[in-house]
Formats: sequence, structure tokens, C-alpha cells
Amino acid sequence: MNLSPTFSTVTVHDCLLLCNDHAPITLNASISFPGCRVQVLHDKLPPPTKAWAALPVSQDSSHLDLTLTELIGEGRIGMTYAARMNAANDASGVDLLASGLVPPEVCLKIAKPHFCRSMAREAWFYEQMRPLQGIATAKYFGFFTATVEGAQTNPLNESEASEKGPVTVVPWAASKTRPEHMFKKAHWPSEDFLIDDSTAWMYTDEHGFKKNSPWNTWQHSEDQPLLSMLVLEKLGESYYRQQDEPEGEEREALRSSLRDIVSDIATIGVSHNDISAFNILRAPPGSKAMCPTHNCIHEWRITDFDQSTKIDPDSQHEGYESRFFILTSELVCGAERLVVDAALGLQQLGHSIDLYTSYHDPNHCFEETRDGTLNVHHVVSPFPRSLNGKFHILFSHLRQLHLTTHILSHHTPKYDLYFVDQLSTCIPFLRLLGKTRVVFYCHFPDKLLATGATAEEKRAKDLGWLKRVYRVPMDWLEEVTTKQADVILANSLFTVGMFEKYFPSIPQTPRVVYPGINLSAYEAQVDASDPDIAAVTSDRPTILSLNRFEMKKNAMLALQAFALLKKRRKDFDEPRLVLAGGYDPRVEDNVNTLRQLVDCAKSLSLVYTIESPSSLAPQASSLNTKSPNPEILFLLNFTMAQRTALLLNPSTLALLYTPANEHFGIVPVEAMACGLPVLACDSGGPTESVVSSPPNQPDERTGWLKAPNPEVWADVLNELVSLSPEERKAISERAKKRVREMFTMDAMARSLEEALVEAYEMGKVDTESLGWVRTVVMMLVGFLLAYLVGPFVLPSSG
Repeated sequence: MNLSPTFSTVTVHDCLLLCNDHAPITLNASISFPGCRVQVLHDKLPPPTKAWAALPVSQDSSHLDLTLTELIGEGRIGMTYAARMNAANDASGVDLLASGLVPPEVCLKIAKPHFCRSMAREAWFYEQMRPLQGIATAKYFGFFTATVEGAQTNPLNESEASEKGPVTVVPWAASKTRPEHMFKKAHWPSEDFLIDDSTAWMYTDEHGFKKNSPWNTWQHSEDQPLLSMLVLEKLGESYYRQQDEPEGEEREALRSSLRDIVSDIATIGVSHNDISAFNILRAPPGSKAMCPTHNCIHEWRITDFDQSTKIDPDSQHEGYESRFFILTSELVCGAERLVVDAALGLQQLGHSIDLYTSYHDPNHCFEETRDGTLNVHHVVSPFPRSLNGKFHILFSHLRQLHLTTHILSHHTPKYDLYFVDQLSTCIPFLRLLGKTRVVFYCHFPDKLLATGATAEEKRAKDLGWLKRVYRVPMDWLEEVTTKQADVILANSLFTVGMFEKYFPSIPQTPRVVYPGINLSAYEAQVDASDPDIAAVTSDRPTILSLNRFEMKKNAMLALQAFALLKKRRKDFDEPRLVLAGGYDPRVEDNVNTLRQLVDCAKSLSLVYTIESPSSLAPQASSLNTKSPNPEILFLLNFTMAQRTALLLNPSTLALLYTPANEHFGIVPVEAMACGLPVLACDSGGPTESVVSSPPNQPDERTGWLKAPNPEVWADVLNELVSLSPEERKAISERAKKRVREMFTMDAMARSLEEALVEAYEMGKVDTESLGWVRTVVMMLVGFLLAYLVGPFVLPSSG
């Protein structure tokens, strides 16, 4: 094993400014900060192991001498610099630079003053990955710290620094992120909060390696700021910088090599949790270290382990492999947000996830599916979404079956489990031909979605007998294919009730796995100077509604209630309503919904404008009026940053969630995570997420649940905008607490992992009893024929 040498001290030139003159600084090797162990289901706690402890600090005379040369980039916790190697001597005085044991140029990752704990923890991960240094990760030459008394910790340019004080740390001065923007989180003990500082069940420190570390209680001091840095091998350009990604077999070979590197890291129990195209860097020229697992020299390296976690590989459940497959239809809307968060959560637990979809537009999707965080496979379907506005359901099933055919081909990897979202048509084929267990997540029975049925409505109220007969093949197919799933999950108790009522032949009761959110995504600071942010934020009192532009979402309710509030409260200073959501100009429902909302705003004499971070589609552009001070803002296809800015803006007073009988509804949870009071309909999933206590017991309230009546909602809006600061703060704290306890990504990932393990432990799929397969195939043929002919022979339901 060819390990990189580490050193006792390092002197860095051009790192400090003393009275406007560059000066060197010497740092001492520091102990790293062990992470918690990620608990794996059913595993036994391993005995104390020295391998988990931080490596002892070298006390000899080995020394590095470096000079900063250029800034490479800035990340969440630090600045990355290139540095020239002036000298490198071991304890015996041997010149390691001349002997070629250290390179002539290295990389310094220098922590921002508030993030030294994170840097110490990243150092521990490099120690844990010593066998992979120079193979799958960068070579590591040590972690060093020094106190810099009198140094300014705010980012300043050099001219400002000379005026502010005698000592300036050049990398801190170069930072574009000021301390007040560094991920402040009201419920966290420090800005440098780590992923395993959480009390979530999966993080265990049974042997005290983390708890007993001096870094565990470290806090930044303005009087004596600590300078800390990693010295690493300098790598090449990032994967993101590639001008032309190869196509076809060459592209798949490249992706396969990247998966091999991730696999190398996983073999020693490390889950990166934040892999993207930006932290996959090309190996240095002339790299010769051979990967012992794959018997090759990897072309790429993975960096940035400050958000990683580690599982003790020896403690994992025997025979349990964690390569999961997730199949979903599209990656653009609320239901698919759950799929994205599920993949992220499972990935953070150390599982390998591949996500397959038949539709993925980089300009209209979740950022994690675009930036490389998740491994997304977009299999382009030969089938359209519809034909002349007809055959929607037919083509949905054909697209999924085409995707299933691709997945079951010999080109795709073997998976331990399949996780299927929304449509169940593929389940029998994945089990039979893939010989793999399937977990199915039911958002809501499709037979009810197609007719608009709810607990309070008769399913066939608007359907003639011909149309009911026409529905029979699809309804039967949905029920029989759903029944084939090994484990069935649902997003709410409301959905479970509908499932049991309308799928009487399925003996299995779905277990509830509430959708969870990634809290950090709702707490990150946004750049107020960004034009996209400035276009949607305001100091005016704001009422917010987040929903796709669909008729069933009933955004008209928010518009009408807002108009009534304005009439009743003449003293309310220039309020505005922001109606934000996904908008697809290809979908007739989206186009008609926006048009009707615009017509309603005009009829109510409300001034409006339409905004979008991308160019407006012609259907929306033709409706737009540019007003400098609109009362209604229609925001189409908002970005994550815009959503966060609106939810966290102090001027935002409430979130209106207008759909009735919503299956779950993630938006109220997102709002509560940001401390916003919620007004939602008194039916469906929001009754499980929002606490609407009686007026005489307000101490549990996180929002209001009311019948979808504009007059009633206007009354509640009047109450909401009249809340005192103390009342608003109390609701905010209760809402955040409820989300942390019930609706986090950690909680969802834990529940999903339990379901996946249960399915895996069922063993091999029995493929002997194939009688039902013929039935499914015959019904599929009949179903497809019915849907081909039906739209032409049956009267429209509209």
C-alpha cells in the first residue's frame, strides 16, 4: 500500500497580510474529528475499534513549506487554493520533494473561520480512506491549524483589510460569503452544524469517538479565530468542465467508471452524500496507482467529504446489498419531489441509487436531478404524451412499459430491489423477468384520479354506463398489478382509506410513509441581488400559494379570498398575492387554468403580472401585463432559490393551500418548515400534517383547516394578517418542531429503508406459478384495444 506522507508542521507563504505586507504563517498538525457510525438495520454493534479513532498527530520534525499561488474556487465551508511546494522534509531531513514522494504543486482547502469542525471531520474521512488515496480520492498530506489573533474574519478586499486591522487572512478576505450568510439555522447550536450532530436514530457514537473529541464542542472565536486547512494532491478539471460528454457506448463506459469509483469508496463504508459534477475531478497526469478492486487506473477522483457519513462495513446485515432502483414517470412536480427526496435520503444512508424516468427536461426539473447529485437515467420514449389531446392514459402505460423493457435488458445493472412510483403496470414484469422484489409507493389510486372521486363523492357521478364499461379494463389492471407488489406504501392515512375501499381484492394494507423534506434546502440563504430573486420578492405584505397550475388545485379560491380581504381591510397596506407553481405549456389544463385565473383577476379589478425564471411560453406571454406594483403575481416554474426566498421572506405572512381532498400535500410541510402559518382545506392529507386546534386551545396550532369557501377563507386571512408578533412566533416554533419530528427526509428515509429491507428479506421471487401472467398479458391487450377505440366511440365526459 503506497500511503502519502503526512507532516507535523506546514509553513504557508502569502497567506497573511501584516499591515498590508505578505507574511508567512506556520500551522501545526491537528487531530481530526471522527464522525458517528451510521446505524444499519438489524446490525449488531461492533466492538470498539481503533480504526474508527482519529489518527495520532505526528510530533516529529517533518515539515512542508508552501506558497499560495492562485484561488481555485469557493465552496460551502472553505476556499480552495493551488500552492507551490518549496520544500518537504521528513523527520530525518530527507528531501521528499526531490525524491518525488510529494508533488511540486498541491491543493490547500482552507476553512472559513466558522467551519473548522467541518474541515476537521473531512480530514477524518481522508484518514479513513487512506487505502484509496491516489486511487479514488486525492492524496492527503495532513490537516493543520493555527490561531491567528487579531485577524479579521469578515471577507474584505486587501485595501479594506489594511484599514480594518493589522492582520488579514488572505483566503478569508477573498471569500464572497459573509458570516451572516453562512447557513444560519435557528434550531442548530452553531453555524458549523454537522450532519451527524443530528439526534436522528441512524447516527450512533456508542464508543464515544465523536463525543470525546475536542472538536465536538469547538466554537468559533472572533477574538482568536482558528485557521485550519487540508493539504491535498492537486487534481485536474472537474467533470462539469468537460466540453463534450461522449455519447453512446463511450458515455456509458464513462458513467460506469464513475460508478466504480463510488463503489470503491462504499466498500470501506463511506457514503459521500453530495456527489455532483463539481466534485468529480480528473486525476493528475501520469497517475499510476492501480485500483485493486477493478484492476485499472481510474481517470477521475472524488473530493469534498464534509457532508459524508460512514458505516462500519463489518457490521452490515449479512447478505444485504444496498443497490436500489427507482422508477418514476416524470421529474417535474410535487409527487415526483417525494421520489427525489427518497433517493437523496436513501443515498445518505449509504445505499446506491439509480433513478430511471421516461421524461426529464433539464429546463423543467428538480435541480438535484440535473446537477449530478442523483444518478438519473432518462430513457427517451418513442411514445408521445397524447395524440390530439386523447389517449393520455394509454400512452402513460406504454411509456412505462417501454421504460421497463429498457431496464430489463442486459445492458442495465442487476439491482437488489425495485422501487416503483405511481403507475403499477410494470410490477409483474419486474418481478417475473427481473426476478427481483418490488416496493410500490401509491400516491392515490388511479381509478379515483380518473373520475375525481373522493370519500365524500360518488365515483360514477358524471359517468355514463358506456364510460364505466370503458374504465373496467384499466381499473382491473391497476388492481391486479398493484396486488403483485411485495410491499405497498402510501403517502397518508387518507390514501390508505381510499386504497382499502376501492381495492377490495388486495389483502395487504399499505403502510404510511409520510413524504419528507430536506430541511437544509429550506434554510439556505439566497442572494437577494440575484435578478430572479429580486423579481419575486418584496417588502409588501405577501400571501403565498404554491401549486401546479391545474384546475383541481383550485387556486381560484386563494384569488377570491384575497380579493375579499382587500375589500374588508382598507387599512391593509398594499398586500399582494403570489400564485406560484409548475406550468407546462404542453398541458391544456395548465394553459386553461392560468387563463381562467387571469380572467378572474381582471374581473376583480386586481392588477397582475406573470413572471418566470425562463422565457414565457407564448400561451402565457399573450396574457401578460407588466406592472411595477402588481397585486397578483403569477410565478411560473419557480426555481428552488425563488421558492426559498418567498417562504423565508419576513414579509410573507401565510401559505394558502387550496386543493381539497389532497392525497398528502407536501407544500404545507414546506411552509411549516419555514415557520409560516398554513391555511388549508379541511380534508385529505393536510389534516394529518397541519394542526388546527380549537380557538380555546391554541397552544398546538400550526395553521387553520377550513372548508373551501372564499368567505370563510377571507375571515381566516383577516385573522392571520392580524396576528401579533408573539402569536406569529409561537406558531412558527410549533410548526418547525412538528416538521422536524414527523416530516424530515431522515424520517422518510428510515421508513423507506425498513420497507426495502422487509422486501429484500422475503428472498427470491417465486417464478413457478405463472398462471396469472397469462391473464395479465391478455388483459393488457384488451386494455390497450379498449383505449385505442374508446375515445372515438364514447361521448366526452366534459
